[in-house]
Amino acid sequence: MDDMTGQTVLVTGGTAGLGRATALGVSRLGARVGITGRDDARTRSAAVGISPRSDTTRA
Repeated sequence: MDDMTGQTVLVTGGTAGLGRATALGVSRLGARVGITGRDDARTRSAAVGISPRSDTTRA
Protein backbone atom coordinates (compact mmCIF):
# COMPACT_ATOMS: atom_id res chain seq x y z
CA MET A 1 0.00 0.00 0.00
CA ASP A 2 1.54 3.26 -1.08
CA ASP A 3 -1.33 5.67 -1.50
CA MET A 4 -4.71 5.71 0.21
CA THR A 5 -5.72 9.18 -0.92
CA GLY A 6 -9.48 9.31 -1.35
CA GLN A 7 -10.07 6.34 0.95
CA THR A 8 -11.90 6.56 4.28
CA VAL A 9 -10.85 4.28 7.14
CA LEU A 10 -12.59 3.76 10.49
CA VAL A 11 -10.27 2.38 13.17
CA THR A 12 -11.89 0.93 16.27
CA GLY A 13 -9.79 1.17 19.40
CA GLY A 14 -7.78 3.97 17.83
CA THR A 15 -6.73 5.52 21.14
CA ALA A 16 -3.75 3.28 21.88
CA GLY A 17 -1.68 0.31 20.80
CA LEU A 18 -2.28 -1.32 17.45
CA GLY A 19 -5.37 0.75 16.73
CA ARG A 20 -3.50 4.02 17.15
CA ALA A 21 -0.56 2.72 15.11
CA THR A 22 -2.95 1.66 12.36
CA ALA A 23 -4.66 5.06 12.38
CA LEU A 24 -1.30 6.82 12.14
CA GLY A 25 -0.13 4.53 9.35
CA VAL A 26 -3.15 4.92 7.10
CA SER A 27 -3.26 8.64 7.86
CA ARG A 28 0.31 9.00 6.62
CA LEU A 29 -0.71 7.20 3.46
CA GLY A 30 -3.31 9.87 2.79
CA ALA A 31 -6.51 8.21 4.00
CA ARG A 32 -9.22 10.10 5.81
CA VAL A 33 -9.29 8.48 9.26
CA GLY A 34 -12.03 8.15 11.84
CA ILE A 35 -11.22 6.61 15.21
CA THR A 36 -13.43 5.24 17.96
CA GLY A 37 -12.75 4.51 21.59
CA ARG A 38 -14.59 3.89 24.84
CA ASP A 39 -13.42 7.07 26.56
CA ASP A 40 -14.41 10.29 24.79
CA ALA A 41 -11.55 12.35 26.24
CA ARG A 42 -8.93 9.76 25.23
CA THR A 43 -10.45 9.46 21.77
CA ARG A 44 -10.35 13.21 21.20
CA SER A 45 -6.80 13.37 22.56
CA ALA A 46 -5.70 10.59 20.20
CA ALA A 47 -7.33 12.37 17.26
CA VAL A 48 -5.41 15.54 18.10
CA GLY A 49 -2.20 13.48 18.26
CA ILE A 50 -2.86 11.99 14.86
CA SER A 51 -4.15 15.20 13.23
CA PRO A 52 -0.81 17.03 13.00
CA ARG A 53 0.43 14.21 10.81
CA SER A 54 -2.64 14.43 8.60
CA ASP A 55 -5.49 16.89 8.23
CA THR A 56 -7.93 14.04 7.69
CA THR A 57 -8.45 12.62 11.20
CA ARG A 58 -11.81 12.72 12.96
CA ALA A 59 -12.83 11.48 16.42
